[in-house]
Amino acid sequence: ISGQQTTMPQDDVHSSMQSQGADMQQALQASVAKIPIKWAIPSQWKEIKGSGMRVATFSSTDIQNMVETSIVSLGGKAGGFSANIVRWMQQINLSVPDEAALQSFIDRQEKIKTQSSLPVTFVDLTQWQEGVDAQTPSMIAAIIEGEGLQIFVKMTGSKEAVINQKD
Repeated sequence: ISGQQTTMPQDDVHSSMQSQGADMQQALQASVAKIPIKWAIPSQWKEIKGSGMRVATFSSTDIQNMVETSIVSLGGKAGGFSANIVRWMQQINLSVPDEAALQSFIDRQEKIKTQSSLPVTFVDLTQWQEGVDAQTPSMIAAIIEGEGLQIFVKMTGSKEAVINQKD
């Protein structure tokens, strides 16, 4: 990507992640896909136009429950369903379970369809954080599977804020 860099958000969840190499950035940029969805945000949130892999970014304005939500769209399987969940778990310092426990977790997640019948799986990582401090970084995501693409909607913030903003 000549002179252009896709950056990670600057929140607690992503702050420990190092920049990807130029080859990885180029591969990710090449996999960006146009998305067939529209959205509405809560009146107390603000939207920041996306660029690169990020279609859009939203943030709450509630100081007590600050969260950031992003929409990323990638072509193909985008590394795989389980692999993305494992990566997200690592981003918030969760221990990654064995394959059977991970699959059991995935199977228990809420699944719906969009108005245009795209399958959506919600991934609530707060379920792995029982007994942790309310200010611990956390995440809830939705994986939308389209024809030849995956759309990732991720909300990050403290466990307390993510739970309070879930709806």
